[in-house]
Amino acid sequence: MPRAPRRIIPLLAGFALACGTGVLAACGAPDPPPQDGQADAPATGPTPETVTFPSGDGLEITADLYAGADPDAPVVLLFHQSASSRGEFRSVGPALARLGYHALAVDLRWGGRRNDVRNGTAARYGTDSIMAAVDAGTGTPWPAIDASYGDMIAALAWLDVRGLAGPRYALGSSASAMLVYRLAAEGHVDGVSAYSPGEYDPARPDRVRTWAAASRVPILTVAAPAEEELVGPVAAAVGAPGSRYVVAGEGSHGASILDVGQANLGTLLSFLGHHTGGPPARSVDTLAAPDGVALVLDRYQRPDTRGVVALFHQGGGSARGEYGFLVAELLSRGFDVLAADLQGGGDRFGPPNRTLAGAPEPAGWSYCDARPQLDAVVAHARTVAAGRPVVLWGSSYSGALVVRAAADGAPVSRVLAFSPASGDPMEGCRPETVATRVAVPLLVVRPSGELEIESVAAQFEAFQAAGHETRVVPGGSHGSSAVNPVRSADVDDDLARILAFLDPVGR
Repeated sequence: MPRAPRRIIPLLAGFALACGTGVLAACGAPDPPPQDGQADAPATGPTPETVTFPSGDGLEITADLYAGADPDAPVVLLFHQSASSRGEFRSVGPALARLGYHALAVDLRWGGRRNDVRNGTAARYGTDSIMAAVDAGTGTPWPAIDASYGDMIAALAWLDVRGLAGPRYALGSSASAMLVYRLAAEGHVDGVSAYSPGEYDPARPDRVRTWAAASRVPILTVAAPAEEELVGPVAAAVGAPGSRYVVAGEGSHGASILDVGQANLGTLLSFLGHHTGGPPARSVDTLAAPDGVALVLDRYQRPDTRGVVALFHQGGGSARGEYGFLVAELLSRGFDVLAADLQGGGDRFGPPNRTLAGAPEPAGWSYCDARPQLDAVVAHARTVAAGRPVVLWGSSYSGALVVRAAADGAPVSRVLAFSPASGDPMEGCRPETVATRVAVPLLVVRPSGELEIESVAAQFEAFQAAGHETRVVPGGSHGSSAVNPVRSADVDDDLARILAFLDPVGR
């Protein structure tokens, strides 16, 4: 059996329980202390709506609903760890709801209390007596844990009754992290986040990996710093595209990792945003460009903004498809966000380009022809910013165009250009030819693989010679995908350093 991450005590021959804070916590008390001496997670945001619904065997299930943006917004089902309750998510639930996701924190029958919230489902099921028997060596937790899967299925059915029709993502914590892989394997959800999963049942030592291997939906698997031996084998079995395995920089076990440090929550929000096209709490603006094209933009707002970051996609892409992973991070750093669909796009990253759907490119159109559209978005951003700074972030062909806009004196504060395009597609609007005219801070980012191309290396050197900041990130993903942790490996540090380029804005 893989080594469990925290204080292990043998309770029955053939299996072990992690006392108080571990995977199958019992230890004679249904109310485990905060993990490793941490304080309880602070309650933030509005009070949730507490609801009940029946499980398949008739047991009444208690859950807290943190309402999101609209009925079609994605839903995140939150399942707690052993000896815990829906109170485990009293900070995570509101954080998701503020971004427009619906969050349903469910009391599973194998539970107890967390953050002063008693598990109503467990109380009805009589879990206290089961835990006492386990603690005395006369019982086993597995029937109750296995039956908790039926509680998860009941929660999904309740979403239908409530009319919440958006994509569904399940988040599991420790014991429930095992079961969310089953939800994925059986096709009940659109994605999974699993915190501290492991093969905890020695009588069935391969079942979690079997579920993981059978899954066809993206899975985020997260281990605490001391849990790689426990979690790594499960994560290695995941083969679904769009999946990630992350060892958190801090935290102890299960979903409590999310309450420690902004980076841990950011990992979850980035994963969700990548697969849902960004947070659903947004408005959709339609803007008339000088060429008559109706541009479609997503607008994300904060009550106390430092400024606006305008995001532009690469060729064949869309704003939601390329930047869904990034929006929550920019919002957390104090920025409003405008994510614009220009012509020259498509659905290569999933979500379609809505501007292109209404206005296909005419014959003879080139990437340079998108410049008036980009300028219109910049003017709109200035209006939205209401006197605060505007930052331009471009990718590939739009990376070239944001450099050109800055060189022509666009009223912006800073510019980030990822893989700025050059060569024949940009004939007449190459970015390197105006590098010396850019007066505002400019950061040019390239994946290392692209610098093996002679013309790209020459362009990069031209920006360096003009005194602009440059950064090389590992790998070969093009444009802003170079720092998307789902599309490119080991980029968290690079992305953090790139985002630090924005730190002076609005200060």
